[in-house]
Amino acid sequence: MSTRCQIRTKDGREHEIRFSVVINCGGPWAADVAEMAKIGLGDEELVYPLPVEPRFRSCAVSCALIISSDLDRSSVG
Repeated sequence: MSTRCQIRTKDGREHEIRFSVVINCGGPWAADVAEMAKIGLGDEELVYPLPVEPRFRSCAVSCALIISSDLDRSSVG
């Protein structure tokens, strides 16, 4: 089973494309990308919205310099 849609290029030309699988790599914006493609707004197989919600995540990176008392401090750094 394939689906088709119309796309418009920047120069205004319209083209029809057909596909049977879509890989949405929108990450936290995947639901927005799906909505732009009218997934969740259409009929038949496109009636169900993509259940993805962006979530706030954080990551902290730290570096610690450990100096052994056995080392000559003049050679570090």
